[in-house]
Amino acid sequence: MAAQTALPPLVIYNTTNVVMEISVEINPDRYLLKPGEEMMIEADPEGVPFTIQPFDGGLQIYPGNTAGAAVMIDGKLVQPDWDTPRVISN
Repeated sequence: MAAQTALPPLVIYNTTNVVMEISVEINPDRYLLKPGEEMMIEADPEGVPFTIQPFDGGLQIYPGNTAGAAVMIDGKLVQPDWDTPRVISN
């Protein structure tokens, strides 16, 4: 049986001028990505690709078959954030 090739991490850049809400499923885990920040999601998708679904103000990410994927913002491992209110700018 051939070894599976790991997919590269998913990298998201917030090039907007507003905070983006990123929901990483299956848990779901919520992260806030500020303007200019970079998020990297590392997962072991077992051959199943990342699925990305945009919604108003953010993205919903399904990292293959991985629950609890490692998430870094600007190179630092971060924990989910359900406490910080999302600020919506006009």
